[in-house]
Amino acid sequence: MNTSATILPVKAVKAISFDGFSTLFSVFDMSSIEAAVRYLASIGRLVDETELRVTYGILNDQYNCGQLGAFELWQHISEALSLNLRPEEVGRLAVIELEECIKTARPFPGVYETLDVLKSRGTPTAIVSNASEVGRMLEVVLGLDGRVDHFLLSCDVGHTKDRDAFGNPSDIMYLRLAQRLGLRPGEIAIVDDNIDTLQHAKRLGFYTIWAVQGEVHWRCNADDQFGQDATITDLRQVLDLLPLAAAS
Repeated sequence: MNTSATILPVKAVKAISFDGFSTLFSVFDMSSIEAAVRYLASIGRLVDETELRVTYGILNDQYNCGQLGAFELWQHISEALSLNLRPEEVGRLAVIELEECIKTARPFPGVYETLDVLKSRGTPTAIVSNASEVGRMLEVVLGLDGRVDHFLLSCDVGHTKDRDAFGNPSDIMYLRLAQRLGLRPGEIAIVDDNIDTLQHAKRLGFYTIWAVQGEVHWRCNADDQFGQDATITDLRQVLDLLPLAAAS
C-alpha cells in the first residue's frame, strides 16, 4: 500500500473531525436488505429485493438526518410498499438491520492506533455524521466511543426533510462543531470520504482531508484534485500530516 499522503501546509489545525461510515469503518449495509427480504418472506410478505432496496435508500436518505429511528423508518417503508406490518414485525426488521450492520461492520486499518495517538497528544477529536441510531450504536460496538471526544449527529441538531438544512454537509452542522470545540473553522481538520462533504467544509474555511480507502476507490481516483487540502490512503497518515496539532 502506498502510505504517502498528499499534503499542503498545515499549521493552525488544533482538532480533527472524522466521518463515520466509509471513513472510520465500513459496513456492508445491503446485507440488511437481503435479511429483511428473507424475514418478510417467512411471514408471507413477498417483496422484490430491488424495490425494497430502492425504497429503503430513498426513505433512509429522507429521514436518516432527522430524529426517526430504525423502527420509524421501517414503518415508513411498510406504508410505502403496502406491507401492512404489525408493530412487532416492524420491530423485528429494525433489529435485523442492527444485527446485520454489527455483523458486517469493520474498522479500517489504523483507526484505533490513530485515535489513540491523537488522544495521547491531547488533540481534540470528533465524529460528525448523518448516522441514525444504528450508526451511533456501531460506533459504540466498534470501540470508538471511548476514543473520540465529541459526537455530533444530524439528529442532535434537528429534524428536517431538507438534507441541506440540517444534514451533513450543512453550515449548521459544521458551525455547531466549531462551537462545540471552541475553535475557528480553520483550526479544525475535516476527514471524510465524501467529496461533496469536503467541498462544503472547504467553503466554510475548514481544513479538508480526503480519505480514499476501501470501497471508496470506485468513486474516483486517489490522485484527483477538487480543492482538498490533503489526500490520505491510510488513516495513520493523519499522524504525520498533523504532527504538532495538539501543540499549536
